[in-house]
Amino acid sequence: VTAGIVAGILKDGSADAARDETFDRRGAVLLAGCFGPMLFAITHWHKWGYTSPLILFCVCLSLVSAVGLIWFESRICYPIFEPSLLRIRLFILPALATIFLFLSLFSMIFLIPFYLIHPCRFSVNQVGYIMVTPFAFLFVFSPISGMISDRIGSQILCTLGMGIVFAGLFALSRLSPTHTAFPIVWRLALVGIGTAIFISPNNAIVMSAVPPEHMGVASGTLATARNLGMVLGIALAGTLFNMAFHSFSGGLSLKIYGPELEGAFMDAFRYAMFSGAVMAGMGAITAFLRGKEKIKK
Repeated sequence: VTAGIVAGILKDGSADAARDETFDRRGAVLLAGCFGPMLFAITHWHKWGYTSPLILFCVCLSLVSAVGLIWFESRICYPIFEPSLLRIRLFILPALATIFLFLSLFSMIFLIPFYLIHPCRFSVNQVGYIMVTPFAFLFVFSPISGMISDRIGSQILCTLGMGIVFAGLFALSRLSPTHTAFPIVWRLALVGIGTAIFISPNNAIVMSAVPPEHMGVASGTLATARNLGMVLGIALAGTLFNMAFHSFSGGLSLKIYGPELEGAFMDAFRYAMFSGAVMAGMGAITAFLRGKEKIKK
């Protein structure tokens, strides 16, 4: 945060272009009404039931807000989201692929600590060290991926990256309880490498595909896609795990873990982790469908 503040103060402001535009407050409210109730419903549908009046109300509110957002945004001068960007193939498909990436990534981030602490019985400190693995590889491989994308474009790298994430998550879904870190670490490393290969070229193509006057909206949309993928990943992973655990354990609760729950826990863990791998596979397909872009020489 401090580095960001210093950079903001010291940067040259000559490149900033101020425009006389109003903030789309109604669009912001509709956007929140679209995503907020949807996430609330996904988080609580297992606990309250699919036909719960509150769940149905949230779903209806989310749908009505989405329709209202589309209708309203197409009729104002300065929308919170520019509808014309949806016609840009190299914008919309990479943004969708971003959602799939972070959905699958945060499914893993949410589930793995419980697996390490309960069936594997690692200490909290050990769990912290192990969970650093994907981010360490992300730090190392991201610059390399960015340099390569300048030469060959984003399609191959992003498809490859999502494919590696799929392989890593699928391998994690095949895990058994273990007391050694290596079988877990190399799988987490795969996910980190795949994420690194994907992110740099994907971000670059999104920003280069939109007109200069819409770069701010495009950047905000990409950030929204990342955060939406994060919260959806956690919500779906928690919901799927709880549903599967409730089914495999005969209706038992995981409030207090015991050795007798290991079998049901691992079955539920594999089910939820494999679902994350499926999301990564869908992301790989989406990344490939973007097609090739012109490489600037």
